[in-house]
Amino acid sequence: MDRPIVDNSIYSLSPSSITKEYLRQNISFWIFLLYLVFEYLRPQSMYPSIDVIPWTQTIIILLLIAIIAEGKFITTRNKANVYIHIYLFVVIVSSVLAFSPAISFQNIRNFIVLYLVYFLTIYSIDRVDKYFLFILFYLLINFKLSLFTFQLWVSRGFDYDKYGATAGMAWLKNSGEFAIQMCIIFSISSYLLISLWESVNLPKKILLLLVPITCFGSVIACGSRGGMLGLAVVIIVMFLWSKKKIWGVIMISLVVLSAPFLLAERDIERFQNIGSVYDTTGMNRLERWSKGIIMFKENPVFGVGFENWAEADWRMFNGTGAECHNIFIECISELGLAGLVTFLMLLFYTFKNNRETRELSINDENRFVYNMAKSLDIALIAYLVTGFFVTVLYYPYFWVNLGMTVALNTVAKKKYAESI
Repeated sequence: MDRPIVDNSIYSLSPSSITKEYLRQNISFWIFLLYLVFEYLRPQSMYPSIDVIPWTQTIIILLLIAIIAEGKFITTRNKANVYIHIYLFVVIVSSVLAFSPAISFQNIRNFIVLYLVYFLTIYSIDRVDKYFLFILFYLLINFKLSLFTFQLWVSRGFDYDKYGATAGMAWLKNSGEFAIQMCIIFSISSYLLISLWESVNLPKKILLLLVPITCFGSVIACGSRGGMLGLAVVIIVMFLWSKKKIWGVIMISLVVLSAPFLLAERDIERFQNIGSVYDTTGMNRLERWSKGIIMFKENPVFGVGFENWAEADWRMFNGTGAECHNIFIECISELGLAGLVTFLMLLFYTFKNNRETRELSINDENRFVYNMAKSLDIALIAYLVTGFFVTVLYYPYFWVNLGMTVALNTVAKKKYAESI
């Protein structure tokens, strides 16, 4: 494992110190935490009696007002800001030129919300201690989801549910999409565990271990091939990046040895049938990807229009108007080359920001910042791998990760740049 984090009250997870730190935070930070609750746990869906207003949008507006009142705008400069502005411009132009502008503008609010969430993230989290509190809360609400799924999976004797396990609402309601989030949380929680390992006592070590363990089990329980592939990639990259390979060898060995016992017969059969005529879902995806490439070739600059893949499928191929099941095909077919290039630049600056953050914090005995930069890179890799098989470009996964990345880079610069 990496060198331990500095042993002090907050990083040793002292309940009184953490509570005191949370109570010290300003109103914008608390509203941001409230957004996480309503975005990921969706209490408005679980309890219809409170579903009387658009909670997520309302909270974002309140957060925007709070940040303006606290004078935090125009305080974070990052190249990623430029390209997310460009991406919004491409979305708007593509919507105007779309096969069906009505469909584009009916759905454009979804991307504007993600666009705002990105900026509200980087303005809400402006210190390392605040970032630490944010990570704890973010993992806590996701742990609620992973623990619920894990418990159901165990109670069934590790058996497979017909439609795949899930615990989320809205955009996490589908088992494959839920698996993506669990891959992301597996990465972040694993590196938090590495950071805090030498600073916490045994009960807290066990508690921290439960998060990646339940995430791992949740991915298996989801029965998503893309999710399992994403999880495998996360573990392999963690092993390659580890300085002490013995821990990686132990982890990979345990996974390989336990896989035949944990995977349902149906899942093993699906992996065996990959690329064969029996892989109907795979063949279906290849057909849809081919359609997306044709859409791009006929509309190369701005695509068929934001959120217009289904409309173009119906008009051009007399198809069913289903989804394309690939984030890159989704981007290039709907937004053309302009959208894909901008998206790739956002990916590039995500990795660039995390590399810079690691360079800034590498000599600090407190390994939290350094390890979080690692975890965000691996979380993004997991998203890109799993996103190759599902239509999730405009779900929070990437845009929240981008905000977390830029926020971490910003607080690292504040903490370390002056000493370099």
